[in-house]
Amino acid sequence: TIRTWDRMGKIRTIRTPGNHRRIPEDELARLLNPEGQDVMSTETTSV
Repeated sequence: TIRTWDRMGKIRTIRTPGNHRRIPEDELARLLNPEGQDVMSTETTSV
């Protein structure tokens, strides 16, 4: 879970004044794309 990963230091979170966890966009991109490729890039090929 996010809570467990936060405690283990696997992800970086920011706490709100209400003590909720927020995951910065760059951290979310790192989690979704562990190979380090640009998540926003698109490749177009002609067929």
